[in-house]
Amino acid sequence: MGVGSSRCPTIISSNVGTPKPPNQLEQPWAGHTNYVNSLSLSPDGRRLASTSLDQTVRFWDAHSGDPIEQPLQHQGGLWVVTFSPSGEFVACGGTDGKISIWRAPWWDASQRESIDLTAKPLTTISGHENYISNIAYLPGGERVVSCSDDKTVRIWNVENGEQEGTSMEHEDRVYGLAVTRDGKRILSGSEDKKIKVFDVESGKLVLGPIKGHKDWIRCVLWSLDGSKLFSASDDRTICCWHSETTEPIGEPWIGHTDYVNSLTLSPDGMILASASSNNTVRFWDARSGDPIKKLLQHQDSLWIVTFSPSGEFVASGNEEISIWRVFGTMMVKNW
Repeated sequence: MGVGSSRCPTIISSNVGTPKPPNQLEQPWAGHTNYVNSLSLSPDGRRLASTSLDQTVRFWDAHSGDPIEQPLQHQGGLWVVTFSPSGEFVACGGTDGKISIWRAPWWDASQRESIDLTAKPLTTISGHENYISNIAYLPGGERVVSCSDDKTVRIWNVENGEQEGTSMEHEDRVYGLAVTRDGKRILSGSEDKKIKVFDVESGKLVLGPIKGHKDWIRCVLWSLDGSKLFSASDDRTICCWHSETTEPIGEPWIGHTDYVNSLTLSPDGMILASASSNNTVRFWDARSGDPIKKLLQHQDSLWIVTFSPSGEFVASGNEEISIWRVFGTMMVKNW
């Protein structure tokens, strides 16, 4: 999941008091006492982690919505959480400018009863000078990449909390962040309306800045094969770019009538879903940019959307976090 501001203290999977669409699941997931800002599914799809301005990370059984263990307590309001590649740890960050690395519950089902969740993070990483807006693990789980309102992208060692290399810079706050599957390049998008690609080891700019959007860039993604870049913007469009030439591929994808805040690819990389402040989730053919399927309608602006590991469900939200069953061409297997 990407970063989002969800303006209620519950994770819920239906619009309370209104008729429920047939593909929208039910059951409110209550526990947070302030806005829910970020969601992350574990690599095995069994656990959902959530962060909130109530300064906690909570874990949920992704099938039943039941809480798992006790919440983890941070020192400030949280904007983002993400599971490590192994599912053993989570990294979170927020308003205090710090990244915390915690052991996650149930990372090994055979040891469920024996794992001792420490009351303190395993590592606390300091260095950013403003809010942490996004975090991504590099392959192997030994390093994380973060971006911040301090206009920088940085790489950190999760064991000792030290920054590796130099900070990678934008001209304004950085919201969008993604890494290639091989861990060699970092993709970032900023309020400066530019997309940049950095080399992980050298920290040098290797592509860009890519210009084309007319407003803030909220989210960036690589295609699964790394040949394309996707970006979402406050200019209400989604753009697709060639990852080697940085040239746009086709025209901007138009359909949303307000800010496009979040993007997610289906597990097979064929479908891209987008969430917007116009209260909808839309689906697109990731190859052609053609709209597909019927849009999902919410009651309020949306900041977050993500596919489940199976591709059968999407989670989306802002004032409500909704779990949707997606039928037809987007059903991969049972989750």
